[in-house]
Amino acid sequence: MMRALAPFAVALCACVPVDVPGLAPQPAEPALTGPERIEARIPSRGAVATLGPVGRNGDTVTWTTADGVTLALAGGVLVATRGLGPDLMGAEVGPLRAALAGRGAAGLLPRRHAYLDGENRVATLELTCRLAMAAPAAADAGLRRMEETCAGAGQSFVNSYWIGAGGSVVRSVQWIGPEVGPVTISAPLL
Repeated sequence: MMRALAPFAVALCACVPVDVPGLAPQPAEPALTGPERIEARIPSRGAVATLGPVGRNGDTVTWTTADGVTLALAGGVLVATRGLGPDLMGAEVGPLRAALAGRGAAGLLPRRHAYLDGENRVATLELTCRLAMAAPAAADAGLRRMEETCAGAGQSFVNSYWIGAGGSVVRSVQWIGPEVGPVTISAPLL
C-alpha cells in the first residue's frame, strides 16, 4: 500500500512550498540585468508590454515582461519566445543577421523555425526568404529599412527591420508563428 502511494506523495510534496535552509526564495519579479527596456506589441492578442533584460549570451538578449513572457533577440532578430502558448522554441537566422549587420548579402536566405507540436515534440518549419532594401517613410529619417519576405510549408509572412546609423535594429515587425502572428518591437527604450 505504501509503495502505491509513494508517487502520489512525491507529486503532492513537490507542489507545497518548503523552506530550505541556505536557499534564497525565488523573487516575485524577474531580476533585470540592465536599465534598457523594449516595447512589444502583439496585435493578435491585443497586448502591449514593456520588457527588461534578464539574460545575455553573446549578442543574444532575453527580455521579459513582469509576468514572465520572454522574447530572445540575437542582434535584434527574434530567435525564441516563451510564455505565449504556441512559442517559437528557436530560429536559425544566421545569414539574415549577417546581412542586416552588413556582413552578408541581401537576396535569398534560409530560415528555420522550431515549435512544439501537440504531442510536445519539436516540429520544424523550413522557409526561404528574400531580404531587400525597402523604401523608408518620411518618419524613418536616418534609418535603413529592410524587408524579409518568407514562404514555406504553406506559411508566408513579411518581417521588417529598421536599422540605425550604428547598424543595430531599432524597430522591427517579426513573425512569431502561425497562431500568434507578428510582434512589433521598439528598442531600446531608456
